[in-house]
Amino acid sequence: MTTTPTYYLIASAAGVDNLLDAMAALEAVGIATASFVDYETSIPALLDADAVVLVDGWESSPGARSQAELATAFGKTVLAVSDLLAVA
Repeated sequence: MTTTPTYYLIASAAGVDNLLDAMAALEAVGIATASFVDYETSIPALLDADAVVLVDGWESSPGARSQAELATAFGKTVLAVSDLLAVA
């Protein structure tokens, strides 16, 4: 049985349009199906994900930068949306 990888997308709150565009692009090529987690479950979801995806503009958010640092510290694969779309 093959399992589908899970991705945790990191975006800034100001970049919600970028997040929605990224999710639509990933869904369009069959890479991801969107689901949202609230703040209280976001860190467990990040740790459970197979990889972390940085959405354009994520750098502008201190919270997003902290999540990216956490992902790196826990050895998660960190990708840009363009990385995933390039292999689709």
